[in-house]
Amino acid sequence: MKNIISHYNKINFLKIYFIFIFITCALSIIFTHQLIQMHPNLITSNNNLQIQNIPFAYGDLIYNLINSKQYVSYEFGLEMYLSRLPILPLIISFLYTISKNIYFIVIIKNIILFSVFFYCAIIFTLSHNLQKKHLILLLIIFLYNPYNLIVNLNFVYADFLTGVLVPSLFLVCSSTNKNKYLISSIIIFVLYLSKTNMFFLSLSLPLFIFIIEKNIKKILPLVGLILALSIWGVFGLIKTDRIPFGPSNITINSWGLSHVLNEEFKDTYPQKTVDLINFKDKRKIFEKEWDFYDFYNQRNILYIKNNKKEFIENIFLKIKFIFTDVYVDGSQSKDDIDTKKIRFSNIPNKILFNISILILIYNFYKLFKYKKYEKIDFYFLIFITMYLFPLIIGWATSKHLVGIFITSKIYLMIKYLK
Repeated sequence: MKNIISHYNKINFLKIYFIFIFITCALSIIFTHQLIQMHPNLITSNNNLQIQNIPFAYGDLIYNLINSKQYVSYEFGLEMYLSRLPILPLIISFLYTISKNIYFIVIIKNIILFSVFFYCAIIFTLSHNLQKKHLILLLIIFLYNPYNLIVNLNFVYADFLTGVLVPSLFLVCSSTNKNKYLISSIIIFVLYLSKTNMFFLSLSLPLFIFIIEKNIKKILPLVGLILALSIWGVFGLIKTDRIPFGPSNITINSWGLSHVLNEEFKDTYPQKTVDLINFKDKRKIFEKEWDFYDFYNQRNILYIKNNKKEFIENIFLKIKFIFTDVYVDGSQSKDDIDTKKIRFSNIPNKILFNISILILIYNFYKLFKYKKYEKIDFYFLIFITMYLFPLIIGWATSKHLVGIFITSKIYLMIKYLK
């Protein structure tokens, strides 16, 4: 009887999966068409991707990776090996070697990543003996919000990785599947090498799993973390004679942070992109990329020492944006900085996100009062704090928050079901 039920579930899950992938492909095509209309310089006349024109310091790196087989970029007039973490460049360069067509690259990338979320959703559904409708609800949570979807469908910034993999990791951590530790290990490995603001989550979560879980396989997430640390660290040591770690995980980090630790930040953020901020030493010439990092790192430290009050005020400005701001942020326009346009997708994101925080606080109140707790609350606390901490110290835009917005909705679904 058990085998019959299992076979029935497999057929049902396959049907849902094929429908999900069909929707993914259709959305990818629509998204790519719109992206081309907005940024025609991304393609040639026959829809081939112009990799040099990929923004956010990825274009030159991917171009060199494909054409000279060297993981190097020449930003700021420097030979830079640690300007960007490797997962996005490796994904795009690999797909580009198969086909240069931008539609192919976007579709295949999204099939792979969205399938990861689907697989994690199935693991969660089966481990809690949930029904087909609950799996469908998880997929709706993942797909329903237009802005979240646009970020996850994209390929020009690494937030598409965090937007998909962070909620996938939360689903796995919330399951009882025997392979949860291996899957968590792989996702943590990828997240660490995807985006610098994943450093604290990637570092703390394996330690938390090791402390709170009882299965002997709980060591695997730590193995994934150590492997990621070692690969990036050894690469940095070989190429630059220095190990990248923490704030120096990429060497343009201090330069990016200098846009925040700046007197113009409070007058720019969040309506305009911080890239519009100018400072006198922006075009200073350096010999090596670590000279570049060290210069701006020292500049940032000095700014904090001399502007403690403003630094704290800007932290509250970023917290306000994360929890309450529903307007379009980071506009490239230099006109009318006070003009505000509502991003309607942000309304359910912020409302449900804040509700999830309130429920988490209430559950910890019950913990202290009745000495009862659920493991899922501790996991969500780790995800919330370690995800948001680097964004509060640095800066947050709406695309940075997609991963935790989706995760908070999954947490609400879990609490509702309980």
